[in-house]
Amino acid sequence: MGAKISVVIPLFNGVRYIGETLDSVTAQTRAPDEIIVVDDGSEDDGPALAEARPEASLVRCPHRGVGPTLNEGVARARGEFVAFLDADDRLLPETLEAEAELLERRPEAALVYGQARYIDAEGYSIPGLFPAREYPPAEQFGRLLERNFILTPSGVLARRWALEEAGPFDPEISHALEYDLWLRIARRRPLACLERPVVEYRRRLGAMTGDVGGHRRGETAAVQKYSASEILAALEAVYPERDEARLRLAAIELKCGKTGAARELAAPFLTRKDAGLNLRLLARFTLGQCAWREGLEDEALAYFEVCLAYAPESPEVLNNLAVLHARQSADWETATVFFERAAKNKPGYGDAAWNCAQARRREKRALRWTGCFLRDVLVPQPPE
Repeated sequence: MGAKISVVIPLFNGVRYIGETLDSVTAQTRAPDEIIVVDDGSEDDGPALAEARPEASLVRCPHRGVGPTLNEGVARARGEFVAFLDADDRLLPETLEAEAELLERRPEAALVYGQARYIDAEGYSIPGLFPAREYPPAEQFGRLLERNFILTPSGVLARRWALEEAGPFDPEISHALEYDLWLRIARRRPLACLERPVVEYRRRLGAMTGDVGGHRRGETAAVQKYSASEILAALEAVYPERDEARLRLAAIELKCGKTGAARELAAPFLTRKDAGLNLRLLARFTLGQCAWREGLEDEALAYFEVCLAYAPESPEVLNNLAVLHARQSADWETATVFFERAAKNKPGYGDAAWNCAQARRREKRALRWTGCFLRDVLVPQPPE
């Protein structure tokens, strides 16, 4: 007899999808021991639909937001393992069985996450796959500080004691609050990855996950809980060359709005003769980002033109240079060529694809700037 599994589903005005979501749980090859649906003060018939399902236990709460709703579910869970599932996503049939087996084989792992397929509002597949991978335990906290490599809480299976050790979801963070929790867990414990699809992740208008600005603010709030020295120590476990770790810290400081600190870290590399090509590229890319944040577009253009000489096929450099050309001189011909090269060089690169469409309309105010180097793991890739 394996460990007991509790599935926690936060619900808010989800009448359209909660039935599909519950169906995906009841179709599991390893049935959970309990399904807890926590309603966050819905104004539709979603709670009634969930309550009518004998396999689910409904908990009604006043509207307080997703953090308190998830905390209520975790507090009520009786299983040793707790699975999270958003009320519009769908677990793949073997997810709980495979993830529980992985945690049972690896007692040191605090949680397991996996890859995600994409579906649209109607439940049809969208081409692409979020190809999550596992990093060495010593690197996980640092890499997670750089970027949230767990696409969604849906499909994550965590040990209850690990959740209790890390503390509750922060109710002050409204978006990407799971990222804050993953950081707290990864700082103490290893994370495991099931390198196969575990969930169908719904992409639709009106979803919280579509609020890019809200997610960036939530992720920034999570990272800002750590000091620069703590972040640098974590990055040095990922990048043994201290200079690169310092430049990666500059990128994180910039993401947190600390352009002065980012400039101070990156500027010395402009005059260092011993800095390699990669460090020179990182430094100028970071300084170009600082200039953009400060509204110094001429300075940003100069930095990104040098970046292009170092990395002529870099999608992020191409995209941002194109934005500057369009904004400064209305050079739409050059901008269009750069946008198209960026989109071709990194399939699934949303900013470049969007900007290609805006360039055809000559809509420079709608152009999207890319604030960091992208990682392949974050870009939807065609399934094999």
